[in-house]
Amino acid sequence: MNNFPNNWTKFNLIDICFFQEGPGLRNFQYKKKGTKFINIRCIKDGYLDTSISQYLSSEEVEETYKHFLLDEGDYVLSSSGTIGRIAVVRKYDLPLLLNTSVIRFRTADKSKLNNKYLFYFLQSKQFFEKIFEQSQGSAQVNFGPTHLKLLNAYFPPILEQKKIAEILICFDKYIHLLKLKIQKLQNLFIAQRQELLKNKVNWVEYKICKIADPLTKYSLTGGPFGSDLKASEYTQSGIRIIQLQNIGDGTFKDKNKIYTSIEKANSLISSNIFSGDLIIAKMGDPVAKCTFIPKYLSRCLMSSDGIRLKVNKIKFNDYFIQININSPYFRKKILRTTTGTTRQRIGLKDFRELTIPCPSLKEQERISYILMSIEDSIRNLKKKVNLVEDLRKGLLSCLLLGKKTVKN
Repeated sequence: MNNFPNNWTKFNLIDICFFQEGPGLRNFQYKKKGTKFINIRCIKDGYLDTSISQYLSSEEVEETYKHFLLDEGDYVLSSSGTIGRIAVVRKYDLPLLLNTSVIRFRTADKSKLNNKYLFYFLQSKQFFEKIFEQSQGSAQVNFGPTHLKLLNAYFPPILEQKKIAEILICFDKYIHLLKLKIQKLQNLFIAQRQELLKNKVNWVEYKICKIADPLTKYSLTGGPFGSDLKASEYTQSGIRIIQLQNIGDGTFKDKNKIYTSIEKANSLISSNIFSGDLIIAKMGDPVAKCTFIPKYLSRCLMSSDGIRLKVNKIKFNDYFIQININSPYFRKKILRTTTGTTRQRIGLKDFRELTIPCPSLKEQERISYILMSIEDSIRNLKKKVNLVEDLRKGLLSCLLLGKKTVKN
């Protein structure tokens, strides 16, 4: 028994939709020029990024793979690995070849399936529940034409499909507009930071971590994570352990939460960090990302991938120090001292010898105010994007399951 409205019709997908998976291309076929082909990494936020595409010989495409060339308006969906990434093919993406692990879709019967509604159906709970049913028992969830040929689903009348698509398109356009504003502000921040930090007349160079300098009153040490702490010492709650993946360029990424007991943290007090401290990644790509510990984490435990920096606020603005450490010119200094091939790392000894130029405190505060204002605007827009995306997600689920109906 289904819970869909009575005027919705059940169709086999193969009867109303054309779909096709790409060929399995091999590394030896790749060329430096020719016809581009897509992979999962090209599918980004509803659009294709063909700048990272690789090439196949145009002659080989014409002779062997011509029927896999994409058309304007096709939808491409990742079907393996990170499944569900979707994009629409634009005219400027062409010519472009389909590849394995990516399936293209378009309506085959416009009287039963609106092509714009199809874009949202391929993101719906109904579609993915059917896919997961077909993929049960597999080591990794993936799907292909074999699964799609067995898929059936409920669809509203064609005029209702069109109206649903129009509503969701409005949300997508608004989200896209907000993201464009964020990108412009991010570009402005980079340009302003470069302009404000390049004029170093009368600026004083300080060794960033030397105990004798006024910049810090603490020696900087790596934490015990990965050495002293064992997996058996992790707990569900207690004192949070800050890891490399939590440290961004001026942002704290609150994910993959790991804890240890208060008793263990007390025994490792020299590795504790506190709200307002700056933490710097000494390993990663890029190395030496820097951010503040947020206020809601009053006390944490340092990971071995991090460095704590306590700024003397009598002479230095801590936000100014952060934007310097995250700036390109400081990264160049870092790269001259790092070790490692696959992942760059800077040792504490080398880090202590690095210098940072600083103007007067008043000038630091002026620069910080300008850049902080831009970052605040970016942060507020990102919150708005998250809110609208949540609304869109909820509305898409309701509309495509028939829990909310629209008037034709």
